[in-house]
Order: sequence, then structure tokens, then C-alpha cells
Amino acid sequence: MTSIAPHVDVFPRQYQAGQGAEMLVTVINGNPASSKKEVLINDDKFQFVLQPPWGSKLQLTSTAVLVNSPSQTLQPGDFVISLPTTSGVVRVQYNSSPKPFPPGESFGFVVRFRAPQGPSFGTVAAYGPQQPGRIDAIAPTYTTVAFMALQSGPQGPSGQTGPQGATGPQGATGPQGATGFQGPAGHSGPPGPAGASAGGPNFLQIAARRWHEVASVQQINFTAPATPTAMAFDGQSVWVAFNGANQLARVEPSSGQITTVSLSGGPTVLPPIEVLVFDGEKFWLSGPQGGLVVQPNGTVLQTGLPGCGANTMLFDGRSVWFGLDSSVVSVDAKSYALQTRTRLYSGWITGLAFDGTHVWISSELGATGQLISLRASDGQLGVPYSLNFAPIGVVFDGSHLWVADITNYKVAKYNRSGTEIDRYPAGCVPERMLFDGGHLWVTSQFGTTVSKLLASDGSSLCTFAPYHEPSGKNTALVFDGINTWVATRSGSICRL
Repeated sequence: MTSIAPHVDVFPRQYQAGQGAEMLVTVINGNPASSKKEVLINDDKFQFVLQPPWGSKLQLTSTAVLVNSPSQTLQPGDFVISLPTTSGVVRVQYNSSPKPFPPGESFGFVVRFRAPQGPSFGTVAAYGPQQPGRIDAIAPTYTTVAFMALQSGPQGPSGQTGPQGATGPQGATGPQGATGFQGPAGHSGPPGPAGASAGGPNFLQIAARRWHEVASVQQINFTAPATPTAMAFDGQSVWVAFNGANQLARVEPSSGQITTVSLSGGPTVLPPIEVLVFDGEKFWLSGPQGGLVVQPNGTVLQTGLPGCGANTMLFDGRSVWFGLDSSVVSVDAKSYALQTRTRLYSGWITGLAFDGTHVWISSELGATGQLISLRASDGQLGVPYSLNFAPIGVVFDGSHLWVADITNYKVAKYNRSGTEIDRYPAGCVPERMLFDGGHLWVTSQFGTTVSKLLASDGSSLCTFAPYHEPSGKNTALVFDGINTWVATRSGSICRL
């Protein structure tokens, strides 16, 4: 029989000592290969032991079990939960007719407690189920939970205030010095990650009850004017650009409602568009034959932008950067004035990423490649790091760089000193990548999947199939703070 590979976790992992708090405990079927027909649950007992220093001040927030089951196979009423008053043991029993436990789905419960005075730590231990012929037993799982507090010592007694001395005569006012020259404005740092930290939980997803990996895809149906080729997020809506079409589409993330925005004041026929960037006020669209700048209402502000290849434009908080074959160009986002132009030592640019100080460039040299840093303030190139594969893009996760390795069908992880950490499988010819605050998302150039990897260790969490037709391929990825969106060459837009 196929195992469901159950995985137990708790959120959050750290609490303020001495304060009241709530904890979510979840059990997920983490085996995507498990069969719905083979894996059944029936009268299985899960036991969770909340070990010292929890103490006895534990209580269930409610006796209801939370269920995350997009297939609607599992129902809250299938479970019975109890918390004995004399111990820290929570028991959850499946109390329904035999049902499948679909891959990626889960159940959970919430416990309210008062954290002990810290610093200290405890564990949540999970056991069961033990029913033979059903789910394999959880081997037991131990999850550490920390309690931290900043405690200060008692304040000492105040000393007596001495008598105030006499006020001396006021001195003459000296002449005012000359005003110094104003220094140049520094570069803004990149937007902070949506999650708590690289590899950590994304609390926006948890707040939306997306606290684990569910291989679910929601396709947004609409009549696309052309192939969707690029996407961007403006803080409220997801925007989609189309290849050669004089309009954008605005997607409301929660409902999926789509509004089209026609472009006005620009060229009659829009050149092919391969990348879309939002600078906080307006959109930059670009492709091999050039591009333009557009307001959210569709008014074209600027035309004649430099042409660039796919996935080779970025905004660093002040400037927009373009990858032009073997040169990198920066343009002021306010005035459109050219700031720097830097030519690579060799190679063709395939991707750009920004770490707050440097622009990182992935460059192809036939069957090999390079990873090069460029100082954003003056365009000065660093020493190239040699790659023994052909890269197709680069992403920065807050501490490490990720490069798509199209030669070996993997993504490679590097630190900023050029040392390779490891390489991880990521679909058939990885192409587009994005970082959501804790995970790396990767599309396959010649496949029909999107892979989700944990950024901390590269482990594979989920593989999504946004469409089923073999001719479709992914063209763009964007993250809205909770969901990841993917556009496909088949004309669809999907929410993962």
C-alpha cells in the first residue's frame, strides 16, 4: 500500500514568553504519488503531546478541526477532538466511513495557552495512527517551539538632585558657515520578502489559511487578445501584458475578476512584449524591438525604450535596468535619462537580479556561462564567476543567488562570493523563476509544470500543472503576497 507520508508542523514556532497565544498544529499528506483509492483513513487516532514547559494552562480554541481539502474529500465533521484537562495531550480521531486522504491535503487544530516565562522551549510530539493496513504510523515527529522574552533587571533608586548652579552670560553668536554640497541620493533597497525570512513560513499565506503545500490550480477564464507574455504586481492587482496587443489586463487577486485597459497615445501596433515592470507609479513594457512606459489608466508616457531579451529588465527603487545582448543600461525612472551603460567582458545576458547594492547578471557563453556583479551606483563590473552550464536567468532571495541551469534541468544556488551551494531538480529545462519570501518557483520551458522549492534547502514541495494541453508552456510568473500567478502560451492565466 502507498504511504501518505504524513507531515506534522506548528505555526508559529516562536512566542513571547509570559503572554497568551494560539498555536496551529497541522497534519498534511506530503506524498504526491499516493493514490486516492489505495490510501484510506478510518477510525485512526492521532495523538499530539504538548510537552513541558507548556504546563497545564492549555485549552482548545474550539472543538472543531480545520480542514484544507480543495477536493472536498475531507470534512471537519469527519474528526473528533479532545483535550484532557489533566495533561497536555490532544487527541484527534477520524470518526467517519473510510475515505481517501488526497495528496497535499490536511487537517489541523488550534490550541490556546499561556506561554511560560522565558527564555525556554518546549516540543510538540505527534504519534499515530497505528491501525494496520491503513496509514503508516507517524514515526513520532518532534517540533521545537521557543519562548523568548526581553527581561530587564529592577531599576535602582534615584539619587538626589543637586542644586542648580548660576547661569553664565550668553556668548556671542558666531558667523554661519557655508552650506555644503548635497550628496547624491542613495539607491533604495529592494522590496522586502513577503515571508518572515528566506525559507521560513509566509505568514500572509498562513493568514489566508494556505499554511501548507496544496497542489491546486485555479484557471481564470477570459478571452485573451493575444498570448500573455509578462506579468507584474502593483501592490493591489496583478497586471498582464500580451504579445503585440495594445492593451493590458488587470486581475483582482481575491476574485479573479479581469478588467482590460486599452493603451492610448502610443504606437498603433505594439511591438512584441516579453517583460513587464512596475516602478511604483507606472509600468515599463519591453521586448526585442523596444518598449514603452504606461500609466495604469493606459496612457502612454514614453516610447522608444531600448530593446531587450526576455526576463532581462528590473527596477531597483530608483532606476530601470535593461539587458541589451552583451550590455547593461540603466535609465532614471523619473526622467528617463540614461545613467550608465556597461558592456560585459563577453557573453549574452539572460537575466538580471538586484541585491540592494549590486545588479547580478547571468550571461551565456554557448554551453557555459557567467555570473557577474555590477555596482548599481556607477556600473562598475566585478570579477565574473564561471559556470559550467548555460544559465537562463538569476533570482536573489535575500541572501543567495539562484541560477536556472538549462543544461542539467536544475537550479543552482550560490552565495555572493561565487561559491556554489548545491543544485536541485526543477522540471524539464527550468526557465522562469521568482522568490516569494520563503520559496523559489520555477517554470519548465519544455514542460507543462511549475515547481515550488523551499529556499532554505532546495527541497521540492509541490509540482503544479497549470494546464493539460501539451503545446502550452509557461511565459510569466508573479507573486501577489499570497498566491503565485502563472501565464501560459496557451492563453490562460492560473492562480496557484
